[in-house]
Amino acid sequence: MIIGSLRTLTAALCATSLLCCAAKAASPQGETGPAVARPGPADGSAHVAEATAGKTSPSGFITDSMKLVFDENFDGDSLDLTKWYPGPKPDGGQWGGAHFVTSHETGFTSVYIVKDGMLTLRAHHDPNYKDPENWGRTWYSGEVSTAFPRKPSPTAIRKGYIETRAKFPKNKGSWPAFWMLGNDTEPTKATDPGGIEIDALEFYGDSVGFFSSGAIYWPGKTGNEAEKGQLLWTNTKEDLTADFHVYGVQITDTEVIIYFDRKEVQRLKLPRAKTAGKFFVLLDNAIHTDSGVDVPPSGYADAVFDYVRVWEDPH
Repeated sequence: MIIGSLRTLTAALCATSLLCCAAKAASPQGETGPAVARPGPADGSAHVAEATAGKTSPSGFITDSMKLVFDENFDGDSLDLTKWYPGPKPDGGQWGGAHFVTSHETGFTSVYIVKDGMLTLRAHHDPNYKDPENWGRTWYSGEVSTAFPRKPSPTAIRKGYIETRAKFPKNKGSWPAFWMLGNDTEPTKATDPGGIEIDALEFYGDSVGFFSSGAIYWPGKTGNEAEKGQLLWTNTKEDLTADFHVYGVQITDTEVIIYFDRKEVQRLKLPRAKTAGKFFVLLDNAIHTDSGVDVPPSGYADAVFDYVRVWEDPH
């Protein structure tokens, strides 16, 4: 999912990093082809943790001492384009096995569906689809970001907690995610050149009880050294396609803490913590094609998000 110009680093990083392609990097062809997905849960079994490992704060929850700076309940009947930038990442980068539709393209309203207080990102399959990137893809879908091209996100945070409630599609190839990128690197002036990516949640439609979380620093063309990627799998013991669950991530001075239904399940080191800037939010319903894709009878697959909330930690 990381910055488009950095995707050519994938092959080298995959050779030494557990994150492998968890950062939604591009194919070996770089920017000329669709992304290659990382291995599934079976390949990360040594890193699977049970969702009962953590505890909630005794005072209620960690957000009690934080300030709510973004509260999106998806009211109305269309995506609020003052809050969300749809389509590619703010730097213009497309990735993955589905083209992310922009607000100016035909099919926008069939991909970004706001109804009954929820956002559905609908991935459509069309064997005759004319892929705008000319990668030969037959899927188109949605991605939204709280940052916009050439300006920072007003709700980005350096420390705090970010949460969504979501339900995911049950078909091989579906690859929805809830993730963050550093606001100081994309799309504004960089104080720490390169990019920090936090994957609070990446889900595979053929592994319904698992999700992965990761953190990595991508140096791009800066000459800085990459940091070894981190990837942890959580076994929720739930069918994440059958009902909604709450997914959260706390970003501290030095750590990334993952929550499932408001219970802590994982901890990762925050890359380049001393120079990290603020982070903005992305949601997507991507498609990965490395092991094949099962097309649902309907011809589409839905990732549904009930809300997105961002709390800033002032301490």
